[in-house]
Amino acid sequence: VDDHITGTLAKQLVGLALPQQAIALLLTRIGSGRHAKGQQLTLLAEFYDLVSEYLQDHSAVGISNFHVMESGGQSAKVLLIKALVIPAIHDPSVVVFAPANALALDDVAASQPGRDKLDWKQQLEYLLMKEERIEHVATTSAQSSWLDLSVSSAAALQLPLLLRGGKKHKHATDPSPVYMVGEAVYVEFTVKNPLAVEVVLKQLHLFGSVQGSSNSSSSCSTSIDFPVSQDEMGTAVVTVDRQDIALPPHAEAVVRLSVVPHDAGVVRIQGVRWALNAHVHGEHTFDLPGMLLQDSLESRATRARAPNTTLVCDIQPAMPWLGVSFTRDGNPLPTPLTCLEGEVLTLDLHVANKGSYALSHLTLVCSSWLYVVEGVAAGGDDDDAVVTSRVVGASGHVTTLPTLTLNPNESKSFKVHCSSRTLGPQQVRFLFRYANANNSTRRVVPVEFDIEVLKGLTVSHAIHPSYNDITEYVLALSIHNGRKDSTKEPVPSMTIQSVTSWSSSWKIQPFQNASDVPSSLVPPRPASVLQWQESSTLYFRVSRRVDGDVANTVRLGGEVSPVLFPCAEFLCLDHAASRITALKQSKALATGGSTSSQSHALRSIQSVRRENQGHLHPPTKNHGEIADSGRVKPTSREALLVSP
Repeated sequence: VDDHITGTLAKQLVGLALPQQAIALLLTRIGSGRHAKGQQLTLLAEFYDLVSEYLQDHSAVGISNFHVMESGGQSAKVLLIKALVIPAIHDPSVVVFAPANALALDDVAASQPGRDKLDWKQQLEYLLMKEERIEHVATTSAQSSWLDLSVSSAAALQLPLLLRGGKKHKHATDPSPVYMVGEAVYVEFTVKNPLAVEVVLKQLHLFGSVQGSSNSSSSCSTSIDFPVSQDEMGTAVVTVDRQDIALPPHAEAVVRLSVVPHDAGVVRIQGVRWALNAHVHGEHTFDLPGMLLQDSLESRATRARAPNTTLVCDIQPAMPWLGVSFTRDGNPLPTPLTCLEGEVLTLDLHVANKGSYALSHLTLVCSSWLYVVEGVAAGGDDDDAVVTSRVVGASGHVTTLPTLTLNPNESKSFKVHCSSRTLGPQQVRFLFRYANANNSTRRVVPVEFDIEVLKGLTVSHAIHPSYNDITEYVLALSIHNGRKDSTKEPVPSMTIQSVTSWSSSWKIQPFQNASDVPSSLVPPRPASVLQWQESSTLYFRVSRRVDGDVANTVRLGGEVSPVLFPCAEFLCLDHAASRITALKQSKALATGGSTSSQSHALRSIQSVRRENQGHLHPPTKNHGEIADSGRVKPTSREALLVSP
């Protein structure tokens, strides 16, 4: 009965020269969804015919939600209906985001909201912040110790508190999203078809306004509406994405639309528009409520809300775009990448600037394994220029390339030597941070891949005094080949080709070989050749060094010359890790033994401040040993030479 009355009233309104009111009344019948498929098709046909007749002569009095517009600059006209319920758009599902970065310009799947907010990414960002803070304090303060700073708390280093599980402090605020010129701003929302028939939405796009900033290159200082947005020079300010989608009966779909700003300024996204057919266009304005205000009793009583700025995008100047990939011997990395414990893998790191501005200040962060970045030629006019790497902080997890600059569409490749000290399957996670030319804006790129570490050589040592010479010692290296993985070799074995020592005071020398074996006997297998699950002990003389060198290599066998690796750099990284671990253990034992009974007691703020000041400015040692003073960077080669 209700539908019959509504249809009768619509026909009477048409007879009274009120076609817009008749169209609005007919829309209430269509949007109710109480009809069968055949009835809804009939209602839609009547609705389209009524709109077509109205557009021929639209001089009648209209209502606020109906607007007659020109279609594409032609004589054809369309009826724009605001708040059209075909389809229904769920406002709480609206999400606005921009790709913080991806491996390619068209790769947006990894940039969806929530997917890049991983716990390990936050931990690596926090590690980068800590190492940079340690570097700054250690280089600017003459009283600071690298080792003491490496084991200092976040409060002592004046760093923000990082909670477990990626949680944030209750007073912490989320960083505002960053939108850049030339990069798409994405809007996702959920649409639902309330009808029992298929609905085709054509030319689905966003609309809003854009206002250029005072220092932008464009002359659009006033607000301009888009999608038809051009400045005074006739240049397009915003590029709008348009899509056609088909919604089955009573179906829901997630739609992602985008706008690409071409100049700095403020882009305000108001809603979405679409076309049902050649004469009917729909419009929906997003209504996103802000947060409830709790600042006063009046705000709580009236349930006042703060303005929601989700749809207001502050467009910053353009940024470079970093593309990162790892390969090995020219091929993509397998899944998982298999290596041995302590084995030095050489991977190829490819970086490319796919943006329109120069890229600089590239920094690598990785705490999963030890790594060394090998410098390459910078190229350009200066052929002698080399892109060098520098370790930041005390642990060796952060490496920066201060001399690297990538122009638009320029790429470079580096050799990255990596080594793992943990057995079993694991995930290697890298974080790449870069900035524009003036280092005003920074971005990060997370990269992750799987590896599996198998057992390899296990080395232990012992030093004994020499009974022949009081100035010498005997070094015993016990080596165990723990490999038991599958191999195609008939007699699987590993050959120790050389042993290298690094010291400014001592050097190692091999003992003289025993008497020659008679030719009638089979020559024994050298001790440097170990088959699967075999062990061997090698002995060397340790004597004083008088030549002034620091490196000493003893060849043990093998016809093929060994591959050169940055052994000194890995020794520095291992040395820094062992010194930091030893200091942490000693402090834990000292704290547990002296204050175990007071560990749960309340502490005053003055005691906490005194402890923090003690970490930042430790008292000087009286014994004068350079190694204990901590003035030398743990990851430097000088730390190896002055180490006791």
